[in-house]
Amino acid sequence: MRRFLCVLLLAFFCLNVQAAFKYRYKGNTLLYRPASDTEVAVAQQDSLILSKLSGKVEIPSFVKDEDGERFKVVRIDAKAFGDLKNLKNVPWTNSDLSATVAPSSKDGTASFKMELFSYCKKVKGFEIPNTVKYIGDEAFVGCEMLYEIELPQSVEHIGESLFEGCGNLRIVKLSDSLKNIGKRTFAECYHLDSLTIPKSVETIGGGAFEKCFNLEKIEIPASVSKIEKSAFYNSELEVDSANLFYASVDGALYNKAKDTLFYCPGEKLSFSIPETVVHVEEKAFATCKYLASIIIPNSVKSIGKEAFSYCESLHSLFIPNSLTAIEYKSFMCCRSLRNVIISNSVKTIGESAFSSCSSLERVILPDSLESIGKSAFSSCKSLTSITIPNSVKSIGAHAFSSCEKLYTVNGDAYDRSRSSSVSQVEKGGMKEPTFPNPNSSIGKYAFWRSPNLTSVSIPESIVMIDDCAFKGCVNLTKVKMSNSVVMIGRSAFAECVNLSDVELSDSVVFIGREAFSGCASLSKIVLPNALSRIGEDAFIDCSNLSSVTIPKSVKIIEGFVFENCKSLKTVTVEPEIPPLLEFDIFSGTPLSVIYVPAASVEKYKTAEGWSEYADKIKEKEK
Repeated sequence: MRRFLCVLLLAFFCLNVQAAFKYRYKGNTLLYRPASDTEVAVAQQDSLILSKLSGKVEIPSFVKDEDGERFKVVRIDAKAFGDLKNLKNVPWTNSDLSATVAPSSKDGTASFKMELFSYCKKVKGFEIPNTVKYIGDEAFVGCEMLYEIELPQSVEHIGESLFEGCGNLRIVKLSDSLKNIGKRTFAECYHLDSLTIPKSVETIGGGAFEKCFNLEKIEIPASVSKIEKSAFYNSELEVDSANLFYASVDGALYNKAKDTLFYCPGEKLSFSIPETVVHVEEKAFATCKYLASIIIPNSVKSIGKEAFSYCESLHSLFIPNSLTAIEYKSFMCCRSLRNVIISNSVKTIGESAFSSCSSLERVILPDSLESIGKSAFSSCKSLTSITIPNSVKSIGAHAFSSCEKLYTVNGDAYDRSRSSSVSQVEKGGMKEPTFPNPNSSIGKYAFWRSPNLTSVSIPESIVMIDDCAFKGCVNLTKVKMSNSVVMIGRSAFAECVNLSDVELSDSVVFIGREAFSGCASLSKIVLPNALSRIGEDAFIDCSNLSSVTIPKSVKIIEGFVFENCKSLKTVTVEPEIPPLLEFDIFSGTPLSVIYVPAASVEKYKTAEGWSEYADKIKEKEK
C-alpha cells in the first residue's frame, strides 16, 4: 500500500512540473502555471507554500521560469490563497507531511487528513500588479488576518466568495474597471465598515454582503442593472437617482416603479410598506431580527418565499384581504409572533409558512382557506387550539407536528390524493379529535405521537386510514371505525401500547404491514368478514393477544403476522381453501391449536406453510 501511495505521489508531482512552477520573490514562494506562451496565473498554492506565506505578499507583474523565459501575470486562480480544507478526494498523499489517507470513496480516490491544510492565516495583505485582469472564485477565502486590499485598475472580473470569511478585512478599494460583485464576495467580512462600489459595476450577486454587520451604508451607482436576492444584510442602501432599474426609500431597496420591495435593512425596528408596493420579494425582511411591527397595506397582492423568516422580534401580524397565498416559509422562525389574523381572501398557506413560531398562541383561519401545506404550523409549541374551516380540502403532512399544547382541533379537511391528512398533529396534546363533516381519508402521520389522544371515532365516509396515522399514540385506548373504512395502512396504529379496544369496520379488505404492531394491551380483535389480505407483521409483538379468528374472506396472510404474540394459543381459520402463507406467521408464538373447517383438515395439513403446524391443526368445534 505504501509503495502504491508513493507511486501516486510521484505521478502527481510529475504532472505538476508540466503544469506549474514555483517562483521565489522577496522571500515568498509562489506557484504559477502557464496560461499561454507569454502569460501565467498565480495557481492554487500547495500546503507547504501556504504555511510559509506571511505579512504582505507581493505578486510580481512578470516572472521567469527555470529556462529564463519571461511570463506576464494576468490571472489569480480560484483558491490561490484560499481555504484548502475543502479539497477532497485527491488521488495521492504525502506521508512525510504526516498526512493520512481516509477510507477510499466509490471512485477509488482518497482524501487528505484535513489538518494538513489550513487558511492563509498569516497573510495580512496582498500587492497585486496592474497586469492582473481576472481573479478566480474564492481566491482569498478564509484569509482571516487580511486587513486591507486594493485591486488594481486592470481588474475587470472577480469570482464568487472572493473574500468570504476574511473576518478582519476593514479596507477594500475596488477597481474602477470592475463589472461585477459576485455571489458571497464579502460574506462574513464582519469588520468591513466602508466600501465604495465603483460606477462600472453592473451586477451584485446573492449574499454578496451577508453578515457584514459593521457595514452601515452602501451606495448603489447608476450603472447597476441587476441585484440578486439576499445580496445585502444590515446596510442602509442609497441608490443613485439616475439608476434606471432601482430606487431606495429610507434605506430599503425597490424597483424603479416602487411597486416591488426587494430588501429592508436589518436594523429596522418597525416598517410600513408603502402603498405603491404590489409585491414583496423573496427574503425581503429575512435579516430583520429586530423588526417588532410591520404594516402590510391592501395594495400588496403577493409575498415571496421566506419574506419574513427569522424576524424574531415580530409580535403580531395582520394579513390583508388583498393576499390569496402565504408562501413557503414566509414567517418561519418568527419566535415572538403571538397572534396572527388572516383575512378572508387567503386560499393557501404554504409549506412551513409558520413553522417554529414558538410563541404563537392563536390563529384565525379564514373561510376562504382551501389548503394548509406541509409543516405549516409545525413546532408552534404555544398553539393551544385551532379551527379548520369547512373550505379546507387538504392538509399537508406534519402540518401541526410538535404542537405540544394543541388540545383541540376542529374542522373538515378533504384530501383528494390521500397523501395528506385530516389533521396533522404530531406530538400534539389532543385528547379526542373531531370530524364534523365527511372526509375521504386520514392521511399519513396525521396524529403521529399525539401523547394525550385517548380515543378515536372514525366517521362515515372515511375510506382509508393511511400509513402511520396514529402511530405512537401511547395513551390511545379505544378505536371505533365506521363501516366506510376499507383500508388500514402500514403502521397505522403501531406502538399504541395501551390500545385495548378496537372495533374494526365491517368493510375493511386490507390490513397493512405492521398496522397493529407493538399493541401490547390488545387482548382480542374481531377481523371483518370482508378482509382479504393481512400484511406482514400486522400484529407482531401484540403480547396480550390470546385468540384470533381469521374470516372466510381471507386469501393471503403475509409473513410474521403474529410473531411474538406471547399469549396467542388458539387460532380459528374459517376459509375452506387454505389462505396463501408467506413465511412463518406464528414465529415465537406458543400456539397450541389451529381450528379449521372439518372438511378441510387434510388440505391444511398438506398445504404449503400450514403443513409446518400439522400437529396443531384440528377440526373446528361446532
